Amino acid sequence: MLHIAYLKAVVEGQEEITPWVTWFGDNNEALQGLLTRTEYLRLKNDRIKAIPAILHRFDVEFLPSNRYEWLGGIPGHCRDCGSPTVEKGKHGRGGVIYCPNECFKMHWSAREQPAGE
Repeated sequence: MLHIAYLKAVVEGQEEITPWVTWFGDNNEALQGLLTRTEYLRLKNDRIKAIPAILHRFDVEFLPSNRYEWLGGIPGHCRDCGSPTVEKGKHGRGGVIYCPNECFKMHWSAREQPAGE
């Protein structure tokens, strides 16, 4: 089962896997057929808890790696693929933060405070 193998790769922290958002979008229909409705919704909305539960149900042994932690949101790492994020811009003025694997891109800006505030 290719889908289960991917989930195992995510938990075990394998590098060089398809980013989560891309993989989930490409496999959405197959996952709905493979999983119960509850499992599917948990996977879609809270993959950190859902993936181990799904692997257990399919009797797949796995060893979670430290890289799996990035899915929960480690500052400076992409939540979709775990790569270190890149930040460019001027401190306090604005810029962009993005994943080098193109999982996301976020622009930010800061207003200057008027003198005396």
